[in-house]
Amino acid sequence: MIEQVYSFLRDNVVLLISLVGLFLSVFNFYWIHLRRGKLVISPPIKFGLHCARGQRKLVIGLPLVFYNGGATTMIVNNLRVRIDGHGTSFYLHFNDTRKDVDSGQRDQWGYTFTVEARKAIENVFVFMNNDIDYELPTAAVEYSLEAQLNQSTKWKEVIQKGKLLTPEKHHKSMQEIYRVYDNC
Repeated sequence: MIEQVYSFLRDNVVLLISLVGLFLSVFNFYWIHLRRGKLVISPPIKFGLHCARGQRKLVIGLPLVFYNGGATTMIVNNLRVRIDGHGTSFYLHFNDTRKDVDSGQRDQWGYTFTVEARKAIENVFVFMNNDIDYELPTAAVEYSLEAQLNQSTKWKEVIQKGKLLTPEKHHKSMQEIYRVYDNC
């Protein structure tokens, strides 16, 4: 039995080497050119906040870095933030981008954007809800970032259970203007 296996391997060594080479070539081509990666998003270190209760408006600016570790470009069709806690859950929708977290001026309106393969993009993404009566707590606010990726209509959580740390001495008058807070 051992002699037959040895004889088969000796007679077909060229075929076996060719098949292993073909397998490695196909696998490398897939890994380098076709593999869809995971979109990695950094949690924010700072965030901008504006909560105008009289206007029923909540605005949150999150400086985010999107990194695509895959071999194909990823499309981010839309973004939204879900705020959870204190017996309520609601969404803030992607409104615009800004160059700096403390900038009050809009850079661009919300748009579909791409993250090229093995590259990162960074921007301040501003999320807004114009019809909400919400008073921010003086503790952490739990949020999730959701995205529609690659022409899908389904929302996928890309940051799960993040926290925005509002200051302990959060005063109602501070909510009326856009302010920047540390999230450390």
